[in-house]
Amino acid sequence: MDEHKTTYSGPSEAKDFSAPLLTMPDGQEGSAELSDYLQAARREIGNLQDQINTFLTQKMADEAAKGVTVDAKEEDLYGEENVEDEG
Repeated sequence: MDEHKTTYSGPSEAKDFSAPLLTMPDGQEGSAELSDYLQAARREIGNLQDQINTFLTQKMADEAAKGVTVDAKEEDLYGEENVEDEG
């Protein structure tokens, strides 16, 4: 089964995250099947978001425990690309 995949790459570690890529109904099914598919897809992407958020929250807590400080802008962008730094 195919998966949605993403990787966190930090200075001290990398972590992979994935969620199943569900097969979309072929159009011959009724609206109930499409609705079921969309609900399942939403649930799986939500689970993936929860995994990533839990991991990043723990990383921030670990860094705070080590005395690592970040400014407000860095915290807002934590775990995201900062396109302003890309030239």
